[in-house]
Amino acid sequence: MKKIFYLSMVVLLVAALLLVPGCAQEAEAPEEEEELNGEDIAAGEETGEEETEEPGAEEEGAAESAAWEIAIVGPAGDETAITLNELKEMEAVELEAESKGEKNTFKGVVLNLVLAEAGISEAVEVALTAADGYSAAISGEVALSDNTILAYEVNGADLSGDEKNGPVRLVTTDDTPKAWVGKLSKIEVK
Repeated sequence: MKKIFYLSMVVLLVAALLLVPGCAQEAEAPEEEEELNGEDIAAGEETGEEETEEPGAEEEGAAESAAWEIAIVGPAGDETAITLNELKEMEAVELEAESKGEKNTFKGVVLNLVLAEAGISEAVEVALTAADGYSAAISGEVALSDNTILAYEVNGADLSGDEKNGPVRLVTTDDTPKAWVGKLSKIEVK
């Protein structure tokens, strides 16, 4: 009798283990349907695009990029900063430039306007530093040229999603692409 009892308990336990996960999945499915109903599905159907990012990931990246700040150090050592949002509020220009054999259209703000906002009107040399520590220098003449910009878009796409160069990249047609610094975090004027 004990064998039948234990055998029955094992069968019930196995059945419960198999049924409970199935029930949980069925219970979750209607919630997912509810979340996907409405505007999210309509937007996806209209554009034909599928959402591949986790919810909130895009907002988190946008918030992180919006908080991006570039330190600007003047010749006397005085320091100011400009955020990506402040940069985007300034007058934007487009600059066509070639890098690695490809012509691209960059959108951003002319560097000399940013420097003028920081009270800098002259420069002998400008050192540019990326968040990862990469740095390059350009002459004051190149820095003050209308062909040198702090770009935040390339070919209509926001640079915030570019892990190597975004959200702000210095671009110039007056110097080699080696002077182009992505993830720009510091501008030091000498």
